[in-house]
Parts: sequence; structure tokens; C-alpha cells
Amino acid sequence: LLEAGYFRLALTLINLATLPIEPFIWPTYAEITRTIAERKWRETKTLLRRVSLIAVAWMALAGGGLALLGWWLIPLLYKPSALPAYPAVLILLLGYGFASIFTWNRPLLLALGKPGYPLMIAAVVGMIELALAFVLVPRFGYLAQAALLSSYFIVSIGLTTLRGLGEIRAQEAEA
Repeated sequence: LLEAGYFRLALTLINLATLPIEPFIWPTYAEITRTIAERKWRETKTLLRRVSLIAVAWMALAGGGLALLGWWLIPLLYKPSALPAYPAVLILLLGYGFASIFTWNRPLLLALGKPGYPLMIAAVVGMIELALAFVLVPRFGYLAQAALLSSYFIVSIGLTTLRGLGEIRAQEAEA
């Protein structure tokens, strides 16, 4: 139960760090849909690059600040006994940072008419994560759960992103 509290605190801090990126998702989807409908592949790639660069800048600032100051911030805001949440924060920063940078991955595939691919990838990677959780979390605790969640984001979003960019390259080649 104590470890669940550390994990929850780490998630709370990560969610606060990534919160400003959420508003980009739906406006980005509308723009991605427009550029794809108009078959403007270069403009689509420029849009994706810009959104990713904004997310990189924010995550470098917020995530970097959290990584640098979290060691002192957690005991100050909570209690010194909450400090074991800090390693989970660092681990979760990897996955949530990756997810924030490529937040456009699903909207891209939706706009390309491939809505089932992200769902399939999420389901398969999620089943693997769940199976690993039954093995690793009882043995290694909340840090294993943090690593599994970060890995889930990196693998599922990475595969979805690669597929979307591959679709754009294929469409560009046909044009």
C-alpha cells in the first residue's frame, strides 16, 4: 500500500508536468486532417515537427525542472517520507515525455484512415505489459510498474508513430 502511494504521487507530479500539452491534441488533429485531405504531405510533416518541438521544449523545461528539483521538491511539498516517489518520477518522465512529444500519433493515423492500427497496437502492447506486471511488480514493486508504464508508452506510441510516418512517406512517393 505504501508503494502504491509513491507511485500515485509520481503520477500526480508527471500529470502536472504534462498538463499543458493536452490542449494541443484536438487542434492538431484538425490541422492534420486538413493537410492530409489536401494531400499536402510536406505541410503535414512540418506541422508534426513543430508540435513535437513545442512538446520537446516544454518537457525539457517542466520535465527537466522536475528531474532536477524533484529530489528537494517532494519532501518540501509533501513529507520527507515521500521521497521514494522520486525514482518513479524519473522513470515515468521517460514514457510520458515520449508520449507528449509524439502526441499527434493517433490523430495522424485517424486522419490517414487507419483508426484500427493504434487500437490494435495498444491492445497487444497492453496485454504484454499486463502479463509482465503479474511477474515483475510483485517482485520489484512500484518501480517495475513505472518502468512498465513508460515502456508501454514508448513501444505503443513508437510503433504507431512509425506507421503514421511510413504512411506519409508512401503517400508522398505515390504523388
